[in-house]
Amino acid sequence: MNIPSPSGNIGLVFSLGKFEIEGKTKVIDRIVIEERRIIVTIGGSSDDARILMKDLLSLIASFETRHEVRPIIPVIEIDESQSTVELAIDFHRLLSGSISANIPEVFGSLTNVAPPSMRAAITPSALRFKIRYLGENEDLKKHSISMADKYVSIEAREGIGIDARIFFASAPVKSDSLLEFLRYFENGA
Repeated sequence: MNIPSPSGNIGLVFSLGKFEIEGKTKVIDRIVIEERRIIVTIGGSSDDARILMKDLLSLIASFETRHEVRPIIPVIEIDESQSTVELAIDFHRLLSGSISANIPEVFGSLTNVAPPSMRAAITPSALRFKIRYLGENEDLKKHSISMADKYVSIEAREGIGIDARIFFASAPVKSDSLLEFLRYFENGA
């Protein structure tokens, strides 16, 4: 499968593999190697991904035939973690007392959302915050790297009612930090 990179050049994609860490098999969803970046998506922790990335960079460096083999050192490493979790929270309670609690009623009264003979249920389904990276980083600037906005989100798992309390969470942090945040969120909500 070929995926265009930011420059428009096609990257190399490896899908559905596995590797071992300390005798445990980890699933590789995919590895994308592009001109200026490498993306590793695995079923495992951020630490597992770092081990795979280190091995992958060593392997790529070993292919050098014109010069002395030198280690490849990333300019920046960015974690993006995702998890499907069951949280003991009442999502509706998160909105109580805020203006957003009235959105379903107000929106429903302003417009006809459903076709004739049907009605629409408007319910909250996600909590999402944008992370904007402000200021400049000289090392990133020197390598012409810009930081795109990222999101922290907790949303009801698609196809499952919100009352089941099964959520999909994602954030641009290490996997253990996302799980720690979710524990904090669950205890405070």
